[in-house]
Amino acid sequence: MAIPRYRFRTRLKVNRAEKDPDGRVSTVSFARYFESARTKFFEHLAREHAYRHPAGTALFMTSVNLHYRQAVSFPARLELTVGVLRADRRSLELGCSMWDDQDQCIANGFASHVWIDLKRGRVSRMPAPFGLVAGTLIEE
Repeated sequence: MAIPRYRFRTRLKVNRAEKDPDGRVSTVSFARYFESARTKFFEHLAREHAYRHPAGTALFMTSVNLHYRQAVSFPARLELTVGVLRADRRSLELGCSMWDDQDQCIANGFASHVWIDLKRGRVSRMPAPFGLVAGTLIEE
């Protein structure tokens, strides 16, 4: 099965501090890369789709699953791609894939999220404005 490259793409430079004594990037850094790409994805939604979370709601990440495919040595530049895999009434699943300059997938995974009503402290329905945006972004 081919590893997908999602529509939203961002690049990052691996920092020297992220390498282990052998010069390879620590696998802990991959979760940070995913979070960085996820944050940039939501910033992109705000810019390109004029989307903002409604007051009193938040999108809470419930799990992250990463598959490490190969080591990355410092120095390196990576391309991170993010896409909406699934969006339903109460949850959202994002996919992420990470690629090196040789076009090799170094890691991929997904993150599950739920919408929270901050006032009640409970899971709530996806805000309707986000549902409209998410529907156009679901990866095939």
